[in-house]
Amino acid sequence: MRLSDALHVVLVKPRLSGNVGAIARVMKNFGCSKLVLVAPVCNHLSKTARKRAKWANDVLDNAKVVASLDA
Repeated sequence: MRLSDALHVVLVKPRLSGNVGAIARVMKNFGCSKLVLVAPVCNHLSKTARKRAKWANDVLDNAKVVASLDA
């Protein structure tokens, strides 16, 4: 098993959708795909997020959204 298969990137209360998209792009560059958004304030599927994600829209599409870290 590769480390990137077990790695989850967790963002708590992200505010800017563009930043979420940029993080998705970085994740894809490093072979990571498991993004968890905890109580996001922004829309991670917005046009801005997708524009910043470039070719990593699948990371955004498959992001898990949860209400708290307990989930």
